Amino acid sequence: MKLECSENCRKARISISETSLVSIIKDFLDSLEAINSNPMILQQFYDYIKIKFNIPCEKGMLFVEKITMESVFKTFKLKTDSMNSLTNKKVELYQWISPRHLEIKELNITKILKILRKMESTEVPSVKTFHLMTSIENLYRKVGKGVGLDDFFPYLVYCFIKANIQDLYAHIHYINLFKRKYDKDCNFECKHGFQIPVECICLISKDWKNEDEYYLTTALAVVDYIAKLEYYNLKIEHKEFDKKISRSLERFQTSNKKDESSSTFELNREL
Repeated sequence: MKLECSENCRKARISISETSLVSIIKDFLDSLEAINSNPMILQQFYDYIKIKFNIPCEKGMLFVEKITMESVFKTFKLKTDSMNSLTNKKVELYQWISPRHLEIKELNITKILKILRKMESTEVPSVKTFHLMTSIENLYRKVGKGVGLDDFFPYLVYCFIKANIQDLYAHIHYINLFKRKYDKDCNFECKHGFQIPVECICLISKDWKNEDEYYLTTALAVVDYIAKLEYYNLKIEHKEFDKKISRSLERFQTSNKKDESSSTFELNREL
């Protein structure tokens, strides 16, 4: 579910809709294929916009990022369709997984999952990064500071599965490809380069001091691991595994039939 943008955010979007900034962004997005093959092009574009429009701070650049990326995720998701679909199915199939199957201790992860799911509410890579990193920070505190990556990894696997985020693979790879470097914090009474209010609850970021690079690499490894997750990766008897997977498949098929019936009903109503 997407967060409702503030009135300031909507007004600001309308105010600059006919400016040269928007037209420059539209022209730039025509070269989206080039960005996919060389992500540095996107950062160079942000650097150019920052200088050309004299944008002094992170809030201003967040707003530019919002306008630039607001329709990119849908296109990007199609490019990851094969692995993204596989990961979606694996996440659905393994909803029964418990801490004992990954040989980790039980934790209260309700808040962590809530934060992690916020990645779905935005198409802005910096905001997705904020929610991802905040959830990882919270999990790290729960597990215990000083724990090594080998011990921390299965906790991330567990949280990523339990969060049950649609298009998880696409979200994480999207962040990795399109993330923007953090800009300067605002000065007192900063106008963010636009001379109009552009603050919004939908726009939030943080300077992670390069920690995001490390944990994003880990997150990429986690989603790849989930896509390949099989019986032998878990502490479970083969018979129990087969039974749980069979039940998951039954629920999955029942859900698909309901969706198909609902779609047919809506189509008949329209006709």
